[in-house]
Amino acid sequence: MLTVTEIAKKNEVNAGTLRRYHKQYGNIEKAVFICQMKRNERNTLVNGKIAIDDYAIILKMKPHELRRLLAEGKTIEELIKETNEKAKTNNGGEQKGEKILSIDGRKSLYQYCIDNSLNYSCIYYMMVQYGRNVEEATQAYIENGQQIPKAWIYERYGILLKHLMLKYKIDYSKIVKTMQKDEVNLEKAIEQYIIKKECKGKPVDDEWVCELYEVLTDENMKEEYDTYKKEFYVDDTEEEIIIASYERNVEIHRKLELYEIADTFKRGSFGEGKISKEEILIGYEVKPEEIEEIYLDLYGDYKEGVLKTTDEDIRGKEIREITKKWINMTEKERKEAVKRLEISKEEEESITTKSVEIAKMKQVVETSRLDDENLK
Repeated sequence: MLTVTEIAKKNEVNAGTLRRYHKQYGNIEKAVFICQMKRNERNTLVNGKIAIDDYAIILKMKPHELRRLLAEGKTIEELIKETNEKAKTNNGGEQKGEKILSIDGRKSLYQYCIDNSLNYSCIYYMMVQYGRNVEEATQAYIENGQQIPKAWIYERYGILLKHLMLKYKIDYSKIVKTMQKDEVNLEKAIEQYIIKKECKGKPVDDEWVCELYEVLTDENMKEEYDTYKKEFYVDDTEEEIIIASYERNVEIHRKLELYEIADTFKRGSFGEGKISKEEILIGYEVKPEEIEEIYLDLYGDYKEGVLKTTDEDIRGKEIREITKKWINMTEKERKEAVKRLEISKEEEESITTKSVEIAKMKQVVETSRLDDENLK
């Protein structure tokens, strides 16, 4: 029989942390395993320079996924190149990552951060996530440390953030705080929020469940799911939390994608060399019913970030419902609807334009789906 302190010393882990996990789970083997995993994450460096967690931020992937790829023989350089190519495709020709890896095409961003005592992953994150140049990112780091300025977060997401949070009863102040503190994007912050919410009042450590979630929900790990459950000492309560959180996060993530598409459509950032609406819808595998949601429902209850009055909300719903039906209505039915609902000329023009656009886009995605099925 060994004391917790002796066990901690033997396994080269922090005694206080080990004691906390042992008290949480009542299983010393599991407590030791968790402590060792966390210690390894903190200490793992690539090329003797940058921690894996930092590279994971840069490469926009989960730390354990990066470890797996490195173990399979991939190099950081190859992964950076693949990430840059993917970003180039997704951005319709625009490329940020490649430029950011070096300053003026000479000094590497990493070396610049070393020379100026800056946190590399934080500077990189601010530049990629919020489109800041190295001077702006440096100044923000000097003034705020790793706390990303709130103004940047709201500037990047705006109404999207508040709308999504209100709709799903999520405390967006906590989301913003997580984004600031942990240098993560909106999707990741929401993911952690949902997991921790599911953990409340249950005999588990929410930080550890967040770690387990990363592994057990990885699409590339499906075949090893049962093996990982055993190796990571996953109990029934933890698994139930992960399953419930995953289902909720998938739902919210899809809504977030649709909100971003709607926001892109609203801003009208299309043109020569840019990706088209049709390409966006096909690329995101948008379903016909989701097209209606993008055009009619998203942002529907809000006006410049503020909840509309009840009368405005009722009117908005009436217009949205008639727009969904408009393309299939006869001329007589349309005239009756205009009279019954007292639709103005401006409203009628909007209804007609949107209904035609929705029908057109539905046809585009349906044609794409049939083409894919024929290829298969």
